[in-house]
Amino acid sequence: MKRPDYSTSPDYYHYYFDLSFGMEELLEGLKKNCEDLVAFFQTIPEEKFNFRYADGKWSVKEVLMHIIETERILAYRALSFSRFDETNLPGFDENKFILHSNTNSRSYASLLTEFISIRTANLTMFSGFSDEMFDFQGSANNTKTTARGIAWFIIGHAKHHSKVIQERYI
Repeated sequence: MKRPDYSTSPDYYHYYFDLSFGMEELLEGLKKNCEDLVAFFQTIPEEKFNFRYADGKWSVKEVLMHIIETERILAYRALSFSRFDETNLPGFDENKFILHSNTNSRSYASLLTEFISIRTANLTMFSGFSDEMFDFQGSANNTKTTARGIAWFIIGHAKHHSKVIQERYI
């Protein structure tokens, strides 16, 4: 399960692809990324779970929920593309999703459990894809990409947000 082809994904994906440098195999990269992310989130002190570094910014728990929701949406896109679905899938407004997510009333442990569950399910799904399924170019939010690009994006997206938390929340 080779690295993504930058030419088959939008330019803004490239930043996220670059965050996965050093990883050469997708499933191993997804597993390692999950382990690293869970370990990182477990080091965050409890008093920081609801912390916001500025007005209007998400709490640490909301950032984690954003990672979960984005991965869930991207997994559906990857599934659709792997089935050669040519339907242009809709975009989503991550701010509205967080606003209506009820995240801050949930326990931190339940969010970590949900993240692990989503990632485990996606590892299982991606392990069944052939190269042909990974490389069909579909469209979401009027932007073309592949299931392979999405899978590598998932790794970079999670790494990006853990980096933001390190820099701005802790």
